[in-house]
Amino acid sequence: KLLLKTSSDLMINDQKYFFLKDLFDLFPKPIFVFNDQTNKIEYANFEFQNYEKKSLNVLKKIELSKLFEKQLIFLSNIREIKNKYGLFVIREAITFDKTKFNAICLIPEKKNKNNFIMVVLEKENHKSETIQHDYGAYDFFFSMLSHEISNPLSSIKMASQLLSKSKTGDQ
Repeated sequence: KLLLKTSSDLMINDQKYFFLKDLFDLFPKPIFVFNDQTNKIEYANFEFQNYEKKSLNVLKKIELSKLFEKQLIFLSNIREIKNKYGLFVIREAITFDKTKFNAICLIPEKKNKNNFIMVVLEKENHKSETIQHDYGAYDFFFSMLSHEISNPLSSIKMASQLLSKSKTGDQ
């Protein structure tokens, strides 16, 4: 089982991070994470597996170019943005059974040679106000998630520093 440890690392069988896999499996939207070096899927939630009609074990063996061979807009945009970092939206990127999906790509800062990109698929919605609101919510949620995952000890460290300063001030 693969789980997100930091914004740029995936961990295998790490007990401390099982909650993230469980969280992503509960999302009602298809999500997958792929390695930007090998271009192979490392994790896919149940919703994505259902759309692809393939298990995670099967998906992990297929390169993105084979899996999305008819989704040229998606593949070309991924090639373009995978050396950047941030939140990117590829409109009408993927089609499953005549339903178009936007791809929301979360690309963390590159910290090592194994970097991963998370993609959330959202059904295309033609109401522009709703789209802008939804992307704002995604942007906020994923920026907070990325920050908390990559910096889980920062709040503990800050609290301990405040405690040590307050003890010094009391004496």
